[in-house]
Amino acid sequence: MEEIIFPNKIRLLRKMAGKSMQDLADQLGVSLSAISKIEKGYRKIDQEQMMIVANFLGCAMTDIFISEDEEDEAILMAWKKEIERRVQLNQNNGLKIFGAGLRLIRSNKDMTLMEVAEAAGLTLSVYHRIEIGQREIYEQELFNIARALGMTTKEVLTKIYELKKDGSLDRFLNANNNPIDSIAKMSDILKTTENVYTPSGVVKFNKVLVYSKTLENGNMIVDKTNKDYIVYPVSDKKVENIYALELSSRRLGNIIPMRSILFVDGNQAVRSGDIAVQVLRDMEEKMEIRFVSVREDIDGKFYGVMFNPDEKVELNSNELSKLQRVVLISMN
Repeated sequence: MEEIIFPNKIRLLRKMAGKSMQDLADQLGVSLSAISKIEKGYRKIDQEQMMIVANFLGCAMTDIFISEDEEDEAILMAWKKEIERRVQLNQNNGLKIFGAGLRLIRSNKDMTLMEVAEAAGLTLSVYHRIEIGQREIYEQELFNIARALGMTTKEVLTKIYELKKDGSLDRFLNANNNPIDSIAKMSDILKTTENVYTPSGVVKFNKVLVYSKTLENGNMIVDKTNKDYIVYPVSDKKVENIYALELSSRRLGNIIPMRSILFVDGNQAVRSGDIAVQVLRDMEEKMEIRFVSVREDIDGKFYGVMFNPDEKVELNSNELSKLQRVVLISMN
């Protein structure tokens, strides 16, 4: 499930509902300190937690987001500056070195980002941000990542210390210099090949469907004949079934910015909490789709959720098996 850090109106909505910070903390199962950070937009919150907040405060999920009016512009800018400050602070405090150490260990074990992320129970986006030093890591997450690498937490920390001490980590950082970002910038001139060779190995990228038109009902028409390419920004050996779509519909609300690129794996099983593509009509040159946020009720039955306006989509077992999972979101 994708984690989100965003400026929000949770504090205002909580006060309007007559609820205390402790009440909300109890609902989410987190500390008061965590609630304070969430309300300030400095701490992650996933879509499931967001739904709990909305239900508890008696509001729609879309009410939680900051609107694009002049009054909220100052809040938005203050939040953006704070996030930038924290990213820089985290990098200066060793997260960049720690993430590079994880990347070097993973590379030496010939494992992909996807393999480690899935084994650790993290999304590709979250684990990628950990490796490039743009996200803090929690104790349980570190334990899960170490286990995914076939190591203990102590072994991972000791190995990173040794790599830094003997200079291996510095040489690795200088050799790579964030190759994924460099590859992404080269995408416009690499339209005639399928492989890009980097110090970390071969990165493949796929032909993608980047043209889409939004219908009045919020569904999207995708042009299969489009010949554009875009880099799949993850070093992964299993990319045969991955394609990409440009988000041009607000049916996911403000959870994901418009024009984001959503990478979809047509063969990966969908689970509760995932965002998925539902193909409504598959024609020779075009197809009609919609994005749904997959949920599971107390009886174990799956359904889809769309927003703007809020709408519940029934999913029987046949429809569920045809959903295509969104495995990575790139802010275009």
